[in-house]
Amino acid sequence: MASSGTAAKIYEKLENIRDCCSVIPLSPLEEDRLLRELINVDRRLRTRDYTIHSHNTGTFNLVERNRDFFTELQFHSSMGRTWEKVLDGVQLSSHRAILDLCPGYFPKIELALLYKNYRGEVRAINKDGEALEQMNQFLKMFNAPFTFSYTVSDLLDASDKFEPASLLLGNHIIDDIYIDFFGRELGFSSTELYSDQDLLERFWRCILKESTLRRGAVVSYLVEALGALTAERAEVVLVQYPSYIERQLGIQEVSDLHLRTLREIEIALVQDGFVSKTSALESRLDNPAMRFNAEHCLHVVRHKR
Repeated sequence: MASSGTAAKIYEKLENIRDCCSVIPLSPLEEDRLLRELINVDRRLRTRDYTIHSHNTGTFNLVERNRDFFTELQFHSSMGRTWEKVLDGVQLSSHRAILDLCPGYFPKIELALLYKNYRGEVRAINKDGEALEQMNQFLKMFNAPFTFSYTVSDLLDASDKFEPASLLLGNHIIDDIYIDFFGRELGFSSTELYSDQDLLERFWRCILKESTLRRGAVVSYLVEALGALTAERAEVVLVQYPSYIERQLGIQEVSDLHLRTLREIEIALVQDGFVSKTSALESRLDNPAMRFNAEHCLHVVRHKR
């Protein structure tokens, strides 16, 4: 509950906004942006998000800007440290090259490889060339001991461009596959979905209505792609934890869908000749400092091809 002084200031600002809206002719674009911002403020209050981020866009507020930057950097670092623990179960020195599947704009897996002083080759595959180039520029700032290259491609198409790999890693890729698979079909572009929380929530509600059918398609696609990209004795590690967006939107059913998809992928890979090593992650990730636990992981080794 806000203090009486703060509450009074909030009510005053809300009255000012209402007065402005009654006298200033707003364009449709202005109305849309203002309404979206107020909806976001309401959501941040209800989810206590202001305890994490300032959401302050003031150019001269250097204290808040630096605090937000450091908070974000700490999060990514802790994610890299958690992945570092995951990779403790992999003999990295025996893998000359690693495939990073569908990475985003920030190199979480590469941070873990940096912490582990990996000195081989890292190749990234994603349809988003802008994200891959941002990762490339980030890694250049830290003089990573490994070489980094990327290919703009769909996972299945990538099997024609690479020799089967001995180690495949993927961080939080299942939600991206759902969005890529079904976004256009349902009338949403990925750019729109990632920039509009209401659209994203509507998209996931549509997916949940036909979750069994949708899940089956995603499982089949990833199992086929992983089968094509892995060599004999290859290892695959995928991680899928509840995302910040999922928590903020309060859509636990989506996180559950992703976890169920992960487990069904593991079952299908085992049926195709892989052996599961996921249970070995339990002790390494049994720590409150870890960003995810073994429940959110898949680790399999291919015993035949």
